[in-house]
Amino acid sequence: MEQQNQARPTESSLETSRKLHEQRLRWLARKMAEAQARFPHQELPEITKKVYLVDWLEMVREVGEGRFEIALKRALRQGKFFPTPGAIHELIPEPIVSTVQKYEQEPETPEFKAAREAFREKLKEVCGKKAL
Repeated sequence: MEQQNQARPTESSLETSRKLHEQRLRWLARKMAEAQARFPHQELPEITKKVYLVDWLEMVREVGEGRFEIALKRALRQGKFFPTPGAIHELIPEPIVSTVQKYEQEPETPEFKAAREAFREKLKEVCGKKAL
């Protein structure tokens, strides 16, 4: 029974999540207004704006605000019309992966394993067993 209680979100975590959601919606609404200003002769119906905001929110959850904003700016610069969510999604940049993350993602090759073992053996010879 205790495990079920631990899995439930607390009121404070729900409140934090709700506030974050509201902040993101306000931010996206401002981005929508800025984007609409670039196309003054193409008025979007309110229902379309709402649908787009939902799609944009999903993209932000998926890729983060930074990558979404880059894609939105690219779509606005490239397009002659207000960009659809699909057009924005196609322009989302790949995530930046640090060298450490890249190294951690790559599987060890047999050559690397052999070199590591040879290094350890040499280290034992030079420093003794306490080195490892």
